[in-house]
Parts: sequence; C-alpha cells; structure tokens
Amino acid sequence: MNKLGIYLHTPFCVRKCSYCDFYSAPGSPEEADAYADALCAQIRGAKDARPVDTVYFGGGTPTTLGVRNLVRILNAVRETFPVDEDAEITLEANPGDLCLRPMDGGEQRITALAILHAAGFNRLSFGIQSSDAEELRLLGRRHSFPEAAETAALARAVGFENLTLDLMYGLPGQRMETWEQSVRDILSLSPEHISCYGLKLEPGTPLFARESDLPEDEACLSQYLRMIELLEAAGYRQYEISNFALPGRQSRHNRKYWCGAPYLGFGPSAHSYSGGVRWAWEDDRAAFTRGIYREKERIALTARDDLEEQIMLSLRTTAGLSPAVLPEELQAGAQHILEKYIPHGLVRRQEGRYVLTPRGMFVSNHIIGELFDLIPD
Repeated sequence: MNKLGIYLHTPFCVRKCSYCDFYSAPGSPEEADAYADALCAQIRGAKDARPVDTVYFGGGTPTTLGVRNLVRILNAVRETFPVDEDAEITLEANPGDLCLRPMDGGEQRITALAILHAAGFNRLSFGIQSSDAEELRLLGRRHSFPEAAETAALARAVGFENLTLDLMYGLPGQRMETWEQSVRDILSLSPEHISCYGLKLEPGTPLFARESDLPEDEACLSQYLRMIELLEAAGYRQYEISNFALPGRQSRHNRKYWCGAPYLGFGPSAHSYSGGVRWAWEDDRAAFTRGIYREKERIALTARDDLEEQIMLSLRTTAGLSPAVLPEELQAGAQHILEKYIPHGLVRRQEGRYVLTPRGMFVSNHIIGELFDLIPD
C-alpha cells in the first residue's frame, strides 16, 4: 500500500516578498490561532485511515503561526492518521522568523527550535536564497546570511539532523561571482539537502517591474551548470531539476509528487491526489478561518493526463524515461526525439533509459513538449 503524504498549507508571509504574491502575516495572535483552529478541525474531519510517512508544513511561512500552533497542528495530524514512527516531518521557515511574535537573541530562537524538535519535527527547510546582502535586500528578505548561518547552527544544537536550504539564481543584476559565493556559503553550512530555483516573477510584485533586468538565458544556464559542478564536487547528487542531496537524504515528501504517490493537502488552495483523482480547496483564507472548507471540482485524470505526467515527472528526475513504458504506438517516436538530442549533449542513455543531462534539464520544457505532441487527441 502506498503511504500518504500530508501537506499543510499556510499562505502567510512575515512580509510580502519582492518576487511572490503570498498573503501577509496574520494581523494578530488571535488571527493566527483562528487559522490554526480551522486547520486542525479540517484535519480531524478527514475520512482516511491510510498510514502516513511524510508531513510537510509549507506554502508560505508556516512559522508565522507561532510555535505553539505548529505543535497543535502536528498533534492533530497524529490524532487523525496513523503516522509512522520514522515519518519525515518538514517545516519551512525563514531563518530569522521562528514564531509569530518577534524574537530577540539566540536564546529565544534556540528555545523555539527545541520545542519544535521535541514535538517531532525532524526536517527544517530554510529559504536562505542568497548570501549576498544586496541580493537579499532586492528579494525583500528579512535575514542576513550570518543570521541564517546562526539559525542553522542553533538547529543543529537542539538535535536537527536534516536541513534543506534554498538558493535562487537568475536574479536581476546577479553576477557569477556572487552566485558562486552563495553556493559556497551554503555548502559551508553542510546541509543534507539543497534546492536551487531560477527566479520566476509574478505579475504585480515589486520585482516584476525589473523583468528586463533579468539575466539572459545563456547567463542563467551558466549559473545553473556552475552550481551543479560545485554541488557535485561537494558530494551532493542531483535527483531532480532543482534538487540535490547527500546520499540517502532526498526529500521523501517531494518524491511523492514526482512518483505519483498519494498525498492529502489541508488549508486554502492546498491540492491533493489519490487514485488518479486530483482536487483542491478553494483559495479563500477568510472563509477557511471561519470553518468553511469549500472543495474545488474533483478531476479524474484521463489516460492522456496520466501519460503526460509520466513523461514529465520521469524526465524531471535523474531516473529518466524508458520508452518501453509508453504505449507501443508511441515508443518509436519517443525514442527518435530523445535520440536526436544526444549529439547536442542534452540527453544521455543510461541502462535502457533516457536521462536529461544538466543542459537538458535547463531546457526540459521544450523536450517534454515535443514528446507530448506525440500523444493523439
């Protein structure tokens, strides 16, 4: 039986970032408590008894709810589902914000981290993004790199043995020197997992006005390839377009998305998938906080949907795609498309499968799109 992943969506940010459109933080402790109450109630109303082996708190900055509320929500999951003793339980956090109320000094931060660890959280995901002060200012981040490094050290001190750190490339005006330094600085913190994302701008956000300042595709490709070179030299292996890990430290929860495993999402706009069906909750935080959980239309995936997902998810990972798993009438065409990219250094053969090279990963959407065109309507 495929075990469930649980995703808890918290659409809050301490402040609106320059590059995203998340909601701002709760306006008061009472608002945070009300949201946590609603999330706990929704979880407890779930009609599913399958065992759970991953729990992921994300979507914005969950720590804006406060440590006490995070523990309450995790307890609600445990009271509702049979959670494995060794389940991976991840919390996204900004390095400088570990509870709703401002914290002054390392002692309070280490107390918050100790409470979270004792409650069962065993994996922290810190959105560091850059070690360059000007780039952090551009992104609207509240922390400096020394503060992020201190938070990571405090997490280690209370017992966290699984850290994942995020980096961002392709920023307006970003130079190769600052990008390399950010990668080296992240490596100096010895995380088990590193995620590296290219900047994608949302219309209406402050950085969207600087879209013309973004590096050219060739410059972004150079940053991407240099990042892979530095990470691999340090022992990290790429297992998905944006994700790298030390041996045995891949994200168990994210792999569920890429492998078609079932997961349940809770919170406004959270998505779920199980048994070939996708659904989501409406993106209405105010109604959700009042206990009104409106589900969007459930969509049963068609045979074409399943095939497209299989192609896309396989080629996003370093496991690659075997044409033999495709319908017989598509196998020759898929093999022809993938073979033609081998001389260009975008695809390689590996034990009967076709795997995108780092350069191929960077242009994966184009290659995947060609394969989609093979599928008859």
